[in-house]
Amino acid sequence: MYRPSIPPVLGKYPVFIFQPGANGIMGGDINVHTYDLFLKHLTSWGFVVLVIDETSAGLPNGTTFKNVHIWLKTKMSDTQHWLNAYADSTNVVVGGHSNGGVNASALLIDRPTEIQGIVYFASYPSNNILMPHDVSGYTGKVLSLAGSEDNSSTPSACKTGYDAFTSASCKSYAMITGMGHAAFGDYQHSSQVVGTIGRTNATATIRHYLLSFMLSQFKNDPTALNNLTQTGMQPNTTGEFLTTCNSTVEIEPLCQANIELSIYPNPASEYIVVEAENNKLLNLYFYIWPVSLLKILLCRTNWLFPSIILERESIFSLSMMIQITKKFILLYGDKNIMNENNKKNGAREAIIHAASIAFGKYGYRKTTLDDIASVINKRKTVIYYYFKNKDEIFREVIRIEAQKLEQALTVAIDRESEPVEKLKAYVFTRMSFLENIGRFYSALKTELYEHLQFINKNRCDFDKAELEIVTTILKLGVEQQVFIIPNISETAFIMVTMLKSLEIPFFGKEDAPDYQTPLMHLLNMLLHGIVRKG
Repeated sequence: MYRPSIPPVLGKYPVFIFQPGANGIMGGDINVHTYDLFLKHLTSWGFVVLVIDETSAGLPNGTTFKNVHIWLKTKMSDTQHWLNAYADSTNVVVGGHSNGGVNASALLIDRPTEIQGIVYFASYPSNNILMPHDVSGYTGKVLSLAGSEDNSSTPSACKTGYDAFTSASCKSYAMITGMGHAAFGDYQHSSQVVGTIGRTNATATIRHYLLSFMLSQFKNDPTALNNLTQTGMQPNTTGEFLTTCNSTVEIEPLCQANIELSIYPNPASEYIVVEAENNKLLNLYFYIWPVSLLKILLCRTNWLFPSIILERESIFSLSMMIQITKKFILLYGDKNIMNENNKKNGAREAIIHAASIAFGKYGYRKTTLDDIASVINKRKTVIYYYFKNKDEIFREVIRIEAQKLEQALTVAIDRESEPVEKLKAYVFTRMSFLENIGRFYSALKTELYEHLQFINKNRCDFDKAELEIVTTILKLGVEQQVFIIPNISETAFIMVTMLKSLEIPFFGKEDAPDYQTPLMHLLNMLLHGIVRKG
């Protein structure tokens, strides 16, 4: 099993269950690590991956897949198991190479509504006369990859399997030029070759299609959707590509008449307005905040719905936004529950969000109120209704960033039960969050040290809260006899100060080094020391 190094903060990770190909009667080199070059890469993008230790051939009954899925559901519901905190039970995808993909198909037949997608590496549903797979009714999502030089699972067989999914909501097929059967895993076989494509290009191509499919379909990432479907974004090793996946949004159910849809800017990555008129006016405003916190404000004439935060990663797609819009209209379209205070708060929050964008782009000194106003397409006189000057806005931006970090830390730490895991969650969540707001450091550049005292002063409240968080973790560790700490408050202060000192080196410049490996070394030193024991 592979899991991301950072615990989930804004929604659990989708799950991918994968079965290797079969070694055959004479044995072979295929094992659970044969596909690491693809699966570990996928994990690093925020997916939990389970690899089934089954490489023997046989009829495609999918028994092992079914047992693993039952085990997964049990662990996801067990609050003491890490899968409970990491794995999203509503986003389970299966897949496999060759025989492994055939067995994955059996799970679709057995429990189609519990599996959201399937990925085929040189594979297809069984056409065995004894145990055929009828996948015509499956409505999930499908990715099928085939190789032009594959004599084991020929492109025509893979294409026939792809065509069998007549009801899939989204399906993509890629035939890769020069790819043989062994290119879909890192192994050697006398009758199976990598192909003329070569190992390097084969790996890059499979990573491209696997990642773009998984991110676009199970994390709603529009960039990944372009990478998957647009010819100019695909690897030049692509020989043939077919897809039914697209970004077209069906908005007819939104309202029954006089529908207008406007997006600002285009693409809709920061701010979207949806307007629909049917004896009423509806506006839906989306603000994408750091760490992908999605803020939703639903407006009607003269009133505004209270703001709500959805904890879900990467909701950047128009399709996802429209679906949320429909739900809000369905639930609240006939309820006059808005008030003027909420309307004012919404406008104030829009200004703060616009300011964070402007400060990140121009730096504090060069940013003007006109720059901030232009982000929300307003005049700067509107800003004076809510803020006295630029300094006051900047202070509020810093305060809100600190508040969000505190919330993110609380969520991540509460998901863990053991003191050591809580400490790891604290360290990685903290630095991951700061990586996302590192634009302030990189944008200020020469102004950085001039404003560092100013920033730290405005982070004072968060610093106190952070000390309390770390102190609580350390106390728990001492009580459970996991940590040996003579002075807890002093140790907490040192740890927080140490992490703060790393913010500028890691996030204060454009060519900053990767922080995850050094953080692991830091945690090892904290937990195990640097002096040889015994």
